[in-house]
Amino acid sequence: MRYAQSFALILAFGMLLSPAARCAQPPPTPEEGRVLHWSFDGQPINGPEWHGEAAIVPGVRGDALGLDGATAYAAFEGPTGVEFANAEFSVSVWVNPYVRTGGQQMVLAKSVYALNQREWSLLLEPDGRAGFYLRRDGWLTATSEDALPLGHWSHLVVSVGDGQARLFVNGHLSGHVAYQGRGATTDAPISVGGLSNDGDLFQMLRGAIDEVAIYDRPLSPAEIEGMYQPVPDTHPVPEPAEPIELWDPRVPFPEVDTIPLLDRVTHVVVHRATVGEYEFLHGAAIIEHDGVLHATWANSPVEENSAGEIQRGRRSSDGGLTWGPPEVIAPGFEGERRHSHGVLAERGGELWAFAARFGVGEGDTFRGLQTEAFVLDGDSGEWVSRGIVMGDCWPYDQPKRLPDGSYITGGQDSDRQPCVAISHGDDFTNWDTVKLPVPQ
Repeated sequence: MRYAQSFALILAFGMLLSPAARCAQPPPTPEEGRVLHWSFDGQPINGPEWHGEAAIVPGVRGDALGLDGATAYAAFEGPTGVEFANAEFSVSVWVNPYVRTGGQQMVLAKSVYALNQREWSLLLEPDGRAGFYLRRDGWLTATSEDALPLGHWSHLVVSVGDGQARLFVNGHLSGHVAYQGRGATTDAPISVGGLSNDGDLFQMLRGAIDEVAIYDRPLSPAEIEGMYQPVPDTHPVPEPAEPIELWDPRVPFPEVDTIPLLDRVTHVVVHRATVGEYEFLHGAAIIEHDGVLHATWANSPVEENSAGEIQRGRRSSDGGLTWGPPEVIAPGFEGERRHSHGVLAERGGELWAFAARFGVGEGDTFRGLQTEAFVLDGDSGEWVSRGIVMGDCWPYDQPKRLPDGSYITGGQDSDRQPCVAISHGDDFTNWDTVKLPVPQ
């Protein structure tokens, strides 16, 4: 009698379980060949290192990694036990995207593009479809047929072997691409939810990731189908942003045939990089002052924003047809600090050149970013420093006068986030930097 009562109790309890609870117990995943597995149930031991504002959110089973699309990602730099160059491996991951950003969003990757470390990447395309990129002589791509639904869990598996890279979505083959030969072996970490592209955050995912697994063999279609089971639980997604009107609908848009043509156009080279001297130049600005055209730019010995960079310029007294010799405006520094390009402006009959300077101090990308001002001395014709005038702002826009008599310029801060600088009245030596909020 006691056995019958126990059986009835167990049966009744099973009937009380919701369909969601019953189907949340998937069949066991294949263990053979699985060399890495991150469940994100709390801080994983021997798992990837978290960066930024990562959060714990409800997952496929237990917890998942919630990513904000701006600062949060995870990276694993330890040995994986997989020789990806041999192209005999598989990756499995559950992803729940929240938005389509208009750009690619990284799910998993073993690549650092800026260091030419390119092996493979699993990401979401701008239209929401999944894409797997495998590097050989160039990128080979397998793309899913449909976009992944926002707020819903989707299971992505890539199986690479026998000359084919196959992309599975929710247990079904959705894309494939053929490959030949070996790939490169690099020091790139395995990144989750975005890339630290040699210090610059890149292709950041806004959504959730769960149950990452990497195998040292290609998984079969039958195994992949058996790993998938629908997850009914969904995550809330943000409301779409209201569209912004870029053109006043009350103003007729001009027709192409009404655009006037210039009678004469003359192309003139202002400056060309010199081999063995300053071989990289960027960030041009130009202005007319007292009948003379002044052009400025940043010059680097090797590459963009490298140590030894200075700001240089040339002058033209005949409307730009001919240009004088290069001159130094912002001279640069010994060591890691450097000057770079900026903007030109007139005020009170004076010509001002603003030059970014950075390389030592706080900040992720442009450490210790400041802006130094230089004024053209009317008697000597030399550029004279007026000192640091802006903090944590790199101006990109010629200053514009505001109704209250102050000036405003737009630019970016040391972390490549947008900002503006506003002068104290018409005092070009004293500016306040205002950071602009960036929606995720």
